[in-house]
Amino acid sequence: MKTLLSFRQFLSRNPVIFKNVLSLSCLVLLLSCSVAQRVPPTTYPPIALLFFENGTNEPMIEQQFSPILKERFIRRGMNRIQNSNETAFVLSGKIVQFESAFKSLNENGQATEYQITIGVASKLTEKGKAEPALKMDLMESADYLASSDPAMNRDRRDRAIREAAFRLSDRTVDLVSDFLSESR
Repeated sequence: MKTLLSFRQFLSRNPVIFKNVLSLSCLVLLLSCSVAQRVPPTTYPPIALLFFENGTNEPMIEQQFSPILKERFIRRGMNRIQNSNETAFVLSGKIVQFESAFKSLNENGQATEYQITIGVASKLTEKGKAEPALKMDLMESADYLASSDPAMNRDRRDRAIREAAFRLSDRTVDLVSDFLSESR
């Protein structure tokens, strides 16, 4: 009791410390309440992600897109399985569009900015069902500035392709996770 009384006297003589102790106590109380109300993370059934086919004239575009899609599924906490016989859901698709078009020209009529557009048709199929559970036809674009240096131009083009692939992958994962959350 004597210790509590002396601590109280100490705090009354030091208002800054009193405010800090009071703030810390309130923070601990708020954090304990928020931890108690935390919602458990959503768990999804395992999904087999098949390698997406290339239906365009752009060589090896599927080798850039498929790994990005897999990485996005893993980041979202979705179990990805190679063998489609071991899962209830299979995601497959095809890259159906690839366009590279100039967006702006300089005074000499040379392209200074390009836009890459990628289109993907994919479907989520449930095991044992003929019709796809979810069909997605998505398209995304990304821009890049042209360069007179061919190596730099290729690098910028590849970055634009990756940016469009990231956007497509994020949209695909969002649609699949929303579908799986609603279907439970």
